[in-house]
Amino acid sequence: SLYSFHGRGTLNGVIPHPSLVATMEAAAETAGVNLQRSAQVGVLTDLSYVQLVGAGVAAVDVGFPMRYSHSAVEMVDLSDLDGLAKLLVAALDSLAPDVPLERP
Repeated sequence: SLYSFHGRGTLNGVIPHPSLVATMEAAAETAGVNLQRSAQVGVLTDLSYVQLVGAGVAAVDVGFPMRYSHSAVEMVDLSDLDGLAKLLVAALDSLAPDVPLERP
């Protein structure tokens, strides 16, 4: 089925909405934050399935680098979290009411 992937092919992931990707790229430039793209293998978030609800929900994943995820010794660089906060504020501040969020 759509939601069952164990042992059957590739994992579902997020297909980022082009308008939201453009918004994040512009926000990063405005905020002076470097973006690093990644292709995650074997990683799922709730967003992986939320984007499939009904006709689809516009979505984009953002994150930060870390080590030892989901452990008692998870580690991050605080400057990465600060950059992520700046990126999100700039992105939210720049969202126009007429940004196209329909699925292409």
